Amino acid sequence: MNGEPAQLLELFLIPAEVAAQLGVSVRKLRRMRKAGVGPAYFTIGSKIRYLSGDVVRWRVEHPDGVRIPRHFA
Repeated sequence: MNGEPAQLLELFLIPAEVAAQLGVSVRKLRRMRKAGVGPAYFTIGSKIRYLSGDVVRWRVEHPDGVRIPRHFA
């Protein structure tokens, strides 16, 4: 390929995969999104997706997890 290094492709993760990695339920992950305290995400149409690198970064920055504000619980 032209002698250029191959770019690494990041994987898109679905909410169930992210919830499993974080050790939370899909419902709690949804509440984290709504409260703005979870990993970065994006949508493709109506589907929510995460980049694996964003999830890893979030886990490093929040080793003890986060508290969801009461009005989002």
